[in-house]
Amino acid sequence: MRVHLGRKGKTLVTPSTRPEPSERKLALWRERVKECLDKAIGSSRLPSPLQEVIRYGSTVPVASRWRAILVMQIGETLGSHEGACALAASAVEALHCATLCVDDLPCMDNATERRRRPSLHQRFNEAVAIQAALWLLGTSRTLVVEAVKIAHGGSYPALEAESISVLSDLQQKTEDELQLGQFTEMMGSSDRLIVDAEAVARLKCGRVFALAAQFAAWLSPDPQGRRERARSLDEYGDAIGLAYQALDDLDDRRTDVLAESWSGLSAVGRPTFVAQFGVDGTERLIDGYLARAIAALAPLAAEGRNCEPLEHLATLIMRRAHVIRPAGLP
Repeated sequence: MRVHLGRKGKTLVTPSTRPEPSERKLALWRERVKECLDKAIGSSRLPSPLQEVIRYGSTVPVASRWRAILVMQIGETLGSHEGACALAASAVEALHCATLCVDDLPCMDNATERRRRPSLHQRFNEAVAIQAALWLLGTSRTLVVEAVKIAHGGSYPALEAESISVLSDLQQKTEDELQLGQFTEMMGSSDRLIVDAEAVARLKCGRVFALAAQFAAWLSPDPQGRRERARSLDEYGDAIGLAYQALDDLDDRRTDVLAESWSGLSAVGRPTFVAQFGVDGTERLIDGYLARAIAALAPLAAEGRNCEPLEHLATLIMRRAHVIRPAGLP
């Protein structure tokens, strides 16, 4: 199956007879992640009003939970422990939601809504939005450690220690990259800062998808070839994340009534794919990213693993990520 974005935002998909992840499975995985986050929030020593804030912040910002689903699908492909993957998926979501809580603040993007509901600071206030973000960041790290312990069952202390060390390092690097990406957007174009759309998209989006993919790789019960497997999945997640951000830029372009604001890289305060490459160029890049994601799975296929669900998941994420806009918009 192959996704291609045609003119006027129409999504074209080459038919396939191979099954995709079922709606029921996706719904179950989303619910599993929600349960993990709810449990973590409920078992904290925080006062109930602050728990309410965090629960709102961990559910309202996201409707799709594609990053979490990526963990679950890769884990299923690699035969990993489902409970461990659910915790790792929740860790990725906690990190992602924390960044959104901060991004929406008046000092950042000043967003009053997210997913058609009041953003966290609008629903409550700025102070508790910051508290929620800090708690979610810390909880994300705790959930990763718990996931590794469940994955290895306490029987392989050396393997467990290596996984925790590697994933902790990956998580820290991803947080650093998210900070750099946000800082670059806030500061705009500068001789000392990144102004390339792909580079910023990788920092802001691609690396979180890649982190999700690597989390799942390091939870695999098969220790042989884990690093090589993780490298392949890192490439897979990164390519999906870049395509996801490029699609988001296309959607923004089609709904931006101030079309002239897309005339330059820094005109809207950040480099975008559409500003740098145009609509046609961005569509070609998306096709290329999807092809790169699928090609990255070749080493797993060579091991005899069924990679078709991962191929279809990449396609499905792109179909769902792209919101078809009404005709007549630019």
